[in-house]
Amino acid sequence: MTASAATTPPRSASQPDIQSWLDSVCSANGLDAALTGLFDWELKAGYFPQGIFDRNLLFEYPDTESPVTFRAQINHTRLGYKAPAEPDGVLADRLMAYSLTGKTACSCPLCAEHIGSPAKPFLRAYTFSLGAQDTPYFIQLTPFPLRRFHHILIQTEHAPMRSGGRCVDELLDFVTRAPRFTACSNSDVRDAGVSILGHHHYQVFRDFHLPVFDAAPSQHLAHEMSGGRIELLDYPLTTLRVRGTRSFVSDAGNKVIARWKTLSPGRNACNLTVRVIGDEHESHIFFRNPACLTPPDLLRIKSEAVGIVEAAGEGIYPPPPEHDKERFLEEIQINGLAILKRILSGLNPVPPSLRPEFFHDLRAVLNDAHRSAE
Repeated sequence: MTASAATTPPRSASQPDIQSWLDSVCSANGLDAALTGLFDWELKAGYFPQGIFDRNLLFEYPDTESPVTFRAQINHTRLGYKAPAEPDGVLADRLMAYSLTGKTACSCPLCAEHIGSPAKPFLRAYTFSLGAQDTPYFIQLTPFPLRRFHHILIQTEHAPMRSGGRCVDELLDFVTRAPRFTACSNSDVRDAGVSILGHHHYQVFRDFHLPVFDAAPSQHLAHEMSGGRIELLDYPLTTLRVRGTRSFVSDAGNKVIARWKTLSPGRNACNLTVRVIGDEHESHIFFRNPACLTPPDLLRIKSEAVGIVEAAGEGIYPPPPEHDKERFLEEIQINGLAILKRILSGLNPVPPSLRPEFFHDLRAVLNDAHRSAE
Protein backbone atom coordinates (compact mmCIF):
# COMPACT_ATOMS: atom_id res chain seq x y z
CA MET A 1 0.00 0.00 0.00
CA THR A 2 1.28 3.51 -0.85
CA ALA A 3 -0.03 7.02 -0.38
CA SER A 4 -1.29 7.07 -3.97
CA ALA A 5 -4.04 9.19 -5.45
CA ALA A 6 -6.31 6.12 -5.39
CA THR A 7 -6.03 5.78 -1.61
CA THR A 8 -5.84 9.47 -0.68
CA PRO A 9 -8.91 10.62 1.30
CA PRO A 10 -11.11 13.32 -0.24
CA ARG A 11 -10.75 17.01 0.49
CA SER A 12 -13.62 16.71 2.96
CA ALA A 13 -11.74 14.17 5.13
CA SER A 14 -11.79 14.89 8.84
CA GLN A 15 -8.80 14.76 11.14
CA PRO A 16 -9.77 11.24 12.38
CA ASP A 17 -10.05 10.12 8.72
CA ILE A 18 -6.55 11.45 7.98
CA GLN A 19 -5.10 9.85 11.12
CA SER A 20 -6.57 6.47 10.23
CA TRP A 21 -5.33 6.68 6.65
CA LEU A 22 -1.81 7.71 7.65
CA ASP A 23 -1.66 4.96 10.27
CA SER A 24 -2.31 2.49 7.44
CA VAL A 25 0.29 4.09 5.17
CA CYS A 26 2.86 4.17 7.96
CA SER A 27 2.21 0.55 8.87
CA ALA A 28 2.67 -0.56 5.27
CA ASN A 29 5.45 1.74 4.06
CA GLY A 30 6.91 3.62 7.00
CA LEU A 31 6.81 7.14 8.39
CA ASP A 32 8.52 8.64 5.32
CA ALA A 33 5.58 7.54 3.17
CA ALA A 34 3.00 8.78 5.69
CA LEU A 35 4.54 12.26 5.79
CA THR A 36 4.74 12.38 2.01
CA GLY A 37 1.06 11.41 1.92
CA LEU A 38 0.17 14.20 4.34
CA PHE A 39 1.97 16.76 2.18
CA ASP A 40 0.27 15.53 -0.98
CA TRP A 41 -3.16 15.68 0.68
CA GLU A 42 -2.59 19.23 1.95
CA LEU A 43 -1.41 20.32 -1.50
CA LYS A 44 -4.54 18.96 -3.19
CA ALA A 45 -6.86 20.20 -0.44
CA GLY A 46 -5.74 23.80 -0.92
CA TYR A 47 -3.96 24.32 2.40
CA PHE A 48 -1.12 26.09 0.56
CA PRO A 49 -1.75 29.24 -1.51
CA GLN A 50 -1.37 28.72 -5.24
CA GLY A 51 2.25 28.90 -6.39
CA ILE A 52 3.70 29.21 -2.89
CA PHE A 53 6.67 27.00 -3.68
CA ASP A 54 7.65 28.97 -6.79
CA ARG A 55 7.92 32.43 -5.21
CA ASN A 56 11.23 32.23 -3.41
CA LEU A 57 14.50 33.40 -4.98
CA LEU A 58 17.40 31.02 -4.32
CA PHE A 59 21.12 31.76 -4.33
CA GLU A 60 24.22 29.57 -3.97
CA TYR A 61 27.65 30.71 -2.84
CA PRO A 62 30.54 28.27 -3.26
CA ASP A 63 33.17 29.13 -0.66
CA THR A 64 36.70 29.01 -2.05
CA GLU A 65 38.06 28.78 1.50
CA SER A 66 36.13 25.62 2.43
CA PRO A 67 34.16 22.70 0.92
CA VAL A 68 30.89 24.42 1.87
CA THR A 69 28.49 25.91 -0.65
CA PHE A 70 26.45 28.36 1.37
CA ARG A 71 22.93 29.25 0.27
CA ALA A 72 20.32 31.96 0.74
CA GLN A 73 16.71 32.46 -0.16
CA ILE A 74 14.44 35.46 -0.26
CA ASN A 75 11.37 33.89 1.24
CA HIS A 76 8.10 35.46 0.12
CA THR A 77 6.00 32.99 2.13
CA ARG A 78 7.24 34.65 5.33
CA LEU A 79 6.37 38.18 4.22
CA GLY A 80 5.04 39.86 7.34
CA TYR A 81 5.75 36.80 9.48
CA LYS A 82 6.36 37.30 13.17
CA ALA A 83 6.37 34.96 16.12
CA PRO A 84 3.41 36.32 18.12
CA ALA A 85 3.31 36.21 21.89
CA GLU A 86 -0.42 36.89 21.67
CA PRO A 87 -2.80 36.58 18.73
CA ASP A 88 -3.46 39.65 16.62
CA GLY A 89 -6.98 41.00 16.37
CA VAL A 90 -8.05 38.93 13.38
CA LEU A 91 -6.71 35.70 14.82
CA ALA A 92 -8.25 36.49 18.19
CA ASP A 93 -11.66 36.97 16.55
CA ARG A 94 -11.34 33.69 14.67
CA LEU A 95 -10.27 31.84 17.79
CA MET A 96 -13.19 33.31 19.72
CA ALA A 97 -15.55 32.06 17.01
CA TYR A 98 -13.87 28.68 17.26
CA SER A 99 -14.48 28.61 21.02
CA LEU A 100 -18.21 29.06 20.37
CA THR A 101 -18.21 25.67 18.64
CA GLY A 102 -17.49 24.08 22.00
CA LYS A 103 -13.72 23.79 21.55
CA THR A 104 -11.19 25.72 23.58
CA ALA A 105 -9.74 28.92 22.12
CA CYS A 106 -5.96 29.07 22.12
CA SER A 107 -3.53 31.95 21.60
CA CYS A 108 -0.58 29.64 20.90
CA PRO A 109 -0.05 29.31 17.12
CA LEU A 110 1.23 25.74 17.50
CA CYS A 111 -1.38 24.08 19.69
CA ALA A 112 -3.42 21.19 18.28
CA GLU A 113 -6.69 23.11 18.76
CA HIS A 114 -6.02 24.81 15.40
CA ILE A 115 -6.28 21.55 13.43
CA GLY A 116 -9.42 21.84 11.31
CA SER A 117 -10.43 25.10 12.99
CA PRO A 118 -12.34 27.84 11.11
CA ALA A 119 -9.05 29.73 10.77
CA LYS A 120 -7.31 26.66 9.30
CA PRO A 121 -10.04 24.45 7.81
CA PHE A 122 -7.64 22.28 5.80
CA LEU A 123 -4.95 21.88 8.42
CA ARG A 124 -4.49 18.20 9.24
CA ALA A 125 -1.86 16.37 11.26
CA TYR A 126 -0.47 12.96 12.08
CA THR A 127 0.05 11.92 15.70
CA PHE A 128 2.59 9.49 17.17
CA SER A 129 5.01 9.27 20.11
CA LEU A 130 8.78 9.77 20.21
CA GLY A 131 11.78 8.98 22.35
CA ALA A 132 12.50 6.97 25.45
CA GLN A 133 9.77 8.86 27.31
CA ASP A 134 7.21 8.00 24.61
CA THR A 135 6.24 11.68 24.35
CA PRO A 136 3.11 12.36 22.25
CA TYR A 137 3.69 14.55 19.17
CA PHE A 138 1.74 15.61 16.12
CA ILE A 139 3.21 16.67 12.79
CA GLN A 140 1.75 19.15 10.34
CA LEU A 141 2.80 21.23 7.34
CA THR A 142 3.92 24.76 8.15
CA PRO A 143 2.01 27.64 6.52
CA PHE A 144 5.41 29.37 6.09
CA PRO A 145 7.41 26.73 4.19
CA LEU A 146 11.03 27.17 3.17
CA ARG A 147 10.53 24.42 0.57
CA ARG A 148 8.32 21.44 -0.17
CA PHE A 149 8.02 18.82 2.59
CA HIS A 150 8.76 21.33 5.37
CA HIS A 151 6.91 19.89 8.37
CA ILE A 152 6.60 21.08 11.96
CA LEU A 153 6.82 18.36 14.62
CA ILE A 154 4.98 19.64 17.69
CA GLN A 155 4.81 18.24 21.20
CA THR A 156 1.13 17.64 21.95
CA GLU A 157 1.35 19.03 25.47
CA HIS A 158 1.73 22.80 25.53
CA ALA A 159 5.13 23.23 27.20
CA PRO A 160 8.08 25.60 26.64
CA MET A 161 10.94 24.95 24.25
CA ARG A 162 13.75 22.82 25.64
CA SER A 163 17.13 21.67 24.39
CA GLY A 164 19.21 18.83 25.74
CA GLY A 165 19.63 15.10 25.70
CA ARG A 166 15.91 14.42 25.53
CA CYS A 167 15.72 16.42 22.30
CA VAL A 168 18.60 14.49 20.76
CA ASP A 169 16.88 11.23 21.75
CA GLU A 170 13.56 12.28 20.21
CA LEU A 171 15.13 13.51 16.98
CA LEU A 172 17.18 10.33 16.65
CA ASP A 173 13.99 8.31 17.09
CA PHE A 174 12.28 10.39 14.41
CA VAL A 175 14.99 10.10 11.74
CA THR A 176 15.41 6.38 12.44
CA ARG A 177 11.75 5.97 11.55
CA ALA A 178 11.83 8.58 8.73
CA PRO A 179 15.38 8.34 7.32
CA ARG A 180 14.71 10.60 4.33
CA PHE A 181 14.19 13.50 6.73
CA THR A 182 16.63 15.92 8.34
CA ALA A 183 15.38 16.91 11.80
CA CYS A 184 16.20 20.34 13.21
CA SER A 185 15.71 22.07 16.53
CA ASN A 186 15.86 25.70 17.55
CA SER A 187 17.06 26.64 21.02
CA ASP A 188 15.30 27.38 24.29
CA VAL A 189 16.79 30.84 24.97
CA ARG A 190 15.45 34.08 23.52
CA ASP A 191 17.76 35.75 20.97
CA ALA A 192 19.79 32.56 20.68
CA GLY A 193 18.17 30.82 17.73
CA VAL A 194 14.46 30.50 18.50
CA SER A 195 11.25 32.11 17.26
CA ILE A 196 8.42 30.57 19.33
CA LEU A 197 9.57 29.86 22.89
CA GLY A 198 6.22 28.98 24.38
CA HIS A 199 5.56 25.59 22.74
CA HIS A 200 8.16 22.88 22.16
CA HIS A 201 8.55 21.89 18.51
CA TYR A 202 11.01 20.81 15.83
CA GLN A 203 11.31 21.47 12.10
CA VAL A 204 11.84 18.51 9.78
CA PHE A 205 12.54 18.47 6.03
CA ARG A 206 12.54 15.66 3.49
CA ASP A 207 15.66 15.23 1.33
CA PHE A 208 17.30 18.32 2.81
CA HIS A 209 21.09 18.63 2.57
CA LEU A 210 22.24 21.61 4.61
CA PRO A 211 25.49 23.43 3.74
CA VAL A 212 27.12 22.66 7.10
CA PHE A 213 27.00 18.95 6.27
CA ASP A 214 29.92 19.54 3.88
CA ALA A 215 32.09 21.44 6.38
CA ALA A 216 35.47 19.93 7.17
CA PRO A 217 36.76 19.41 10.71
CA SER A 218 39.23 21.95 12.02
CA GLN A 219 42.79 20.70 12.03
CA HIS A 220 43.58 18.60 15.12
CA LEU A 221 40.04 19.07 16.49
CA ALA A 222 38.65 15.58 15.85
CA HIS A 223 38.55 12.59 18.16
CA GLU A 224 37.66 8.93 17.62
CA MET A 225 35.85 7.21 20.46
CA SER A 226 34.19 3.88 21.03
CA GLY A 227 31.02 3.99 18.95
CA GLY A 228 31.71 7.18 17.04
CA ARG A 229 33.60 10.37 16.39
CA ILE A 230 33.39 14.05 17.35
CA GLU A 231 34.68 16.92 15.20
CA LEU A 232 34.76 20.67 15.79
CA LEU A 233 34.15 22.13 12.35
CA ASP A 234 35.99 24.74 10.33
CA TYR A 235 32.88 26.90 10.13
CA PRO A 236 32.00 30.52 11.05
CA LEU A 237 29.66 29.47 13.89
CA THR A 238 31.24 27.09 16.39
CA THR A 239 29.70 23.70 15.61
CA LEU A 240 30.36 20.16 16.78
CA ARG A 241 29.64 17.18 14.55
CA VAL A 242 28.83 13.94 16.38
CA ARG A 243 28.62 10.81 14.24
CA GLY A 244 28.37 7.10 14.97
CA THR A 245 25.92 4.66 16.44
CA ARG A 246 22.56 5.92 17.60
CA SER A 247 23.47 5.33 21.24
CA PHE A 248 26.80 7.14 20.83
CA VAL A 249 25.20 10.20 19.21
CA SER A 250 22.50 10.29 21.88
CA ASP A 251 24.90 9.97 24.80
CA ALA A 252 27.54 12.34 23.44
CA GLY A 253 24.95 14.93 22.42
CA ASN A 254 23.40 14.85 25.87
CA LYS A 255 26.73 15.38 27.63
CA VAL A 256 28.00 18.06 25.24
CA ILE A 257 24.83 20.15 25.51
CA ALA A 258 24.76 19.77 29.30
CA ARG A 259 28.40 20.87 29.52
CA TRP A 260 27.82 23.93 27.34
CA LYS A 261 24.81 24.96 29.37
CA THR A 262 26.69 24.75 32.67
CA LEU A 263 29.26 27.28 31.39
CA SER A 264 26.60 30.03 31.37
CA PRO A 265 23.34 28.77 32.91
CA GLY A 266 20.19 30.25 31.42
CA ARG A 267 22.08 31.82 28.52
CA ASN A 268 24.09 29.19 26.68
CA ALA A 269 21.87 27.27 24.26
CA CYS A 270 22.11 25.05 21.19
CA ASN A 271 20.59 24.55 17.78
CA LEU A 272 20.57 20.95 16.50
CA THR A 273 20.36 18.94 13.33
CA VAL A 274 20.00 15.15 13.27
CA ARG A 275 20.01 12.79 10.29
CA VAL A 276 20.78 9.23 9.21
CA ILE A 277 23.84 8.63 7.01
CA GLY A 278 23.99 5.04 5.77
CA ASP A 279 24.11 2.88 8.86
CA GLU A 280 25.20 5.75 11.12
CA HIS A 281 23.48 8.66 12.83
CA GLU A 282 24.82 12.20 12.82
CA SER A 283 24.10 15.36 14.79
CA HIS A 284 25.40 18.89 14.45
CA ILE A 285 25.37 20.97 17.63
CA PHE A 286 25.52 24.73 17.06
CA PHE A 287 26.60 26.65 20.15
CA ARG A 288 24.55 29.81 20.80
CA ASN A 289 24.36 32.63 23.34
CA PRO A 290 22.04 35.68 23.23
CA ALA A 291 24.99 38.06 23.62
CA CYS A 292 26.11 37.09 20.11
CA LEU A 293 23.82 38.59 17.48
CA THR A 294 23.60 39.61 13.84
CA PRO A 295 25.98 42.56 13.22
CA PRO A 296 23.95 45.80 13.46
CA ASP A 297 24.77 46.93 9.92
CA LEU A 298 23.25 43.70 8.54
CA LEU A 299 19.91 44.03 10.34
CA ARG A 300 18.56 45.81 7.25
CA ILE A 301 18.99 42.45 5.48
CA LYS A 302 18.21 40.06 8.34
CA SER A 303 16.17 41.58 11.17
CA GLU A 304 14.47 38.34 12.33
CA ALA A 305 16.01 35.91 14.77
CA VAL A 306 18.53 33.57 13.14
CA GLY A 307 17.30 30.00 13.55
CA ILE A 308 18.58 26.54 12.86
CA VAL A 309 18.41 26.54 9.04
CA GLU A 310 20.45 29.74 8.86
CA ALA A 311 22.86 28.51 11.50
CA ALA A 312 23.37 25.51 9.20
CA GLY A 313 24.36 27.72 6.26
CA GLU A 314 21.20 28.83 4.43
CA GLY A 315 20.23 32.47 4.92
CA ILE A 316 16.49 33.19 5.02
CA TYR A 317 15.75 36.82 4.14
CA PRO A 318 12.41 38.64 3.88
CA PRO A 319 11.56 40.34 0.58
CA PRO A 320 12.98 43.87 0.33
CA PRO A 321 10.79 46.96 0.02
CA GLU A 322 9.82 47.54 -3.59
CA HIS A 323 11.74 50.82 -3.77
CA ASP A 324 14.95 49.05 -2.68
CA LYS A 325 14.45 45.75 -4.48
CA GLU A 326 16.97 46.17 -7.30
CA ARG A 327 19.81 47.30 -5.04
CA PHE A 328 19.01 44.62 -2.46
CA LEU A 329 19.04 41.79 -5.00
CA GLU A 330 22.30 42.99 -6.48
CA GLU A 331 23.88 43.06 -3.04
CA ILE A 332 22.65 39.56 -2.20
CA GLN A 333 23.96 38.22 -5.50
CA ILE A 334 27.38 39.89 -5.35
CA ASN A 335 28.12 39.96 -1.61
CA GLY A 336 25.85 37.17 -0.39
CA LEU A 337 28.65 34.87 0.78
CA ALA A 338 30.37 37.58 2.83
CA ILE A 339 27.04 38.69 4.29
CA LEU A 340 26.04 35.21 5.43
CA LYS A 341 29.47 34.39 6.87
CA ARG A 342 29.47 37.69 8.76
CA ILE A 343 26.03 36.91 10.20
CA LEU A 344 27.23 33.48 11.38
CA SER A 345 30.44 34.96 12.78
CA GLY A 346 28.37 37.53 14.67
CA LEU A 347 26.43 34.69 16.31
CA ASN A 348 29.58 32.86 17.32
CA PRO A 349 30.08 32.62 21.12
CA VAL A 350 33.45 30.82 21.00
CA PRO A 351 36.18 32.87 19.25
CA PRO A 352 38.30 30.82 16.82
CA SER A 353 41.36 31.30 19.02
CA LEU A 354 39.57 29.54 21.90
CA ARG A 355 38.19 26.62 19.89
CA PRO A 356 41.08 24.22 20.62
CA GLU A 357 40.64 24.75 24.38
CA PHE A 358 36.87 24.40 24.04
CA PHE A 359 37.17 21.17 22.04
CA HIS A 360 39.61 19.64 24.50
CA ASP A 361 37.18 20.45 27.33
CA LEU A 362 34.33 18.68 25.51
CA ARG A 363 36.56 15.73 24.69
CA ALA A 364 37.59 15.44 28.35
CA VAL A 365 33.93 15.45 29.45
CA LEU A 366 33.15 12.58 27.07
CA ASN A 367 36.28 10.61 27.96
CA ASP A 368 35.59 10.96 31.69
CA ALA A 369 32.03 9.76 31.18
CA HIS A 370 33.25 6.80 29.14
CA ARG A 371 35.77 5.77 31.79
CA SER A 372 33.13 6.05 34.51
CA ALA A 373 30.85 3.75 32.57
CA GLU A 374 33.49 1.02 32.25
